[in-house]
Amino acid sequence: MSSELEDLRRQLAALSARVDAIEGLRAMMDRDLADIKQRMDAQDHLLQALHITQASHTQRLTRIEERLTRVEERLTRAGETLSRVETDFRGKLDTIVAMLDRLVPPAGGPA
Repeated sequence: MSSELEDLRRQLAALSARVDAIEGLRAMMDRDLADIKQRMDAQDHLLQALHITQASHTQRLTRIEERLTRVEERLTRAGETLSRVETDFRGKLDTIVAMLDRLVPPAGGPA
């Protein structure tokens, strides 16, 4: 009976050691899970900050694009106006040159 009791004590000691090891592992797992949760919370905060920043940048880019569109429209109108002025100027210049040619014959031509 004494050997049976000794076997039971050894088994109990082994089981106690396993339980202690398991408790240690469980505590480590709890710390690891807490660390993971903390990191996930930090990442959530970073993602929220990124979302806010992106929304702000999107608004700014939209305003810039709208302004650029208005500038392009104004430049197009200015280009069209300049073309009309150039055409008008060339027509008037041609008229002046023709009038001068009638008053003063071109050099080297019939006098």
